[in-house]
Parts: sequence; C-alpha cells; structure tokens
Amino acid sequence: KPARIIVEILDGNVCGDTANLPGIKGKTIVVDAGHGGSDSGAVGPTGVKEKDVTFAVAKKVQNLLTRSGASVIMTRSRDVDVYAPNATDRQELQARCDIANRNIRTALFLSIHCNAFSNPAAHGMETYYCAGSVKGQELATLLNEELARAGGRFNRGVKTANYYVLRYTNMP
Repeated sequence: KPARIIVEILDGNVCGDTANLPGIKGKTIVVDAGHGGSDSGAVGPTGVKEKDVTFAVAKKVQNLLTRSGASVIMTRSRDVDVYAPNATDRQELQARCDIANRNIRTALFLSIHCNAFSNPAAHGMETYYCAGSVKGQELATLLNEELARAGGRFNRGVKTANYYVLRYTNMP
C-alpha cells in the first residue's frame, strides 16, 4: 500500500465520530501549533492572531490522530511560549525541536502556520520539507495533495525551505 495521509479540518466535529486514518495507529506524531504566548505570529485585518488559528487547527488534528490510534505530542497545550516568555527565536524553535527529538519513536513532526504577506497575490496553502529528505518530501507531497483535494485554497505547491524546525528535527 502506498503511504498516505488524509486530514480534513472542518467547522465543528473533525470527520464525525468515525474518523480513521489507516497506518496511523501506534505512531507517535508531534503537532506544533505555530507561535503562541508572547509571539502572536501574523495578525489578520480583523485582528485574528496566527497563534490562535494554528492552535485551533492543531487541536483538531490532535483529536483526529488520537481517535485513529496515534500517540500525539503537542508542543504547546495552551497559549504559551514553548521555551519561556520573550525567548529568542532560536530558543523557541529549538524547544519545539527538542520536544520532537526527545522521543526516539516520533514518526512525524507537523508544524502548522498561517503566514501573511503584503502582496495580496501571495495567497493559498503550501507544504514544506527539508531539502534532501526523501521521507520529508513524500510526506509534504501527500499532505499537499490531500489539502488540495479538500479544496478552498489556492495550491502554492510543495517546497523546500531552510526553516529551523525542518533542519533540527530527526524526523520528517
């Protein structure tokens, strides 16, 4: 069977009460709700903060994965800085990597963000992986395909990036 990941994020319940993701049972997955605490992340025109949106999405993903038998580790369980209030970017990002790397059974690290850009032509969704990571590329491609299939957002594609959490985690 080819590897695949299906994630549906809906208003209300996530995939009803019968959600099941084959192949997830028994896996350890770290879900990182981007930003938090003293770092709001991007702020939308209505004042919505990225840290609040990423946390809401991360909780839904946690629920879906847990109900499918995965062991889910959250980098944050409420609106807090992961390292400490007003930490440097490097300290905060390393703290998230440390959570993922602490458990040698961690199969995946999923970091959720809602970026902003001053150019309105830059919109939609995209997935990233660390250049040279075959498993990372496979995961990013599968996740991107499922997000695109769910619809609603322009697909900006699968990309490599030099993001700290991609470089310093030991798993895709």
